[in-house]
Amino acid sequence: MNEKFFLKALPKMETELNLIKTMIDVAIYEKNMAQTPNTEVIYIAENIIREKVLEIQKVLKNPSKFDKGPKDDLID
Repeated sequence: MNEKFFLKALPKMETELNLIKTMIDVAIYEKNMAQTPNTEVIYIAENIIREKVLEIQKVLKNPSKFDKGPKDDLID
């Protein structure tokens, strides 16, 4: 395994997982706590959750495919 890939990808992965958690919270709030649940918000939150989980699943199945290599430095 390419350890550099996992070290570079960690902040992005953490961001994606936080987005999924937030969308789960939004959907739960709208379904269970809102006085008038907004079905459009629930639909959008569920779609975002599905898409992000599929993206993470693809990366975890083949991480080297998504490794773009080292970033270009400003100093040559």
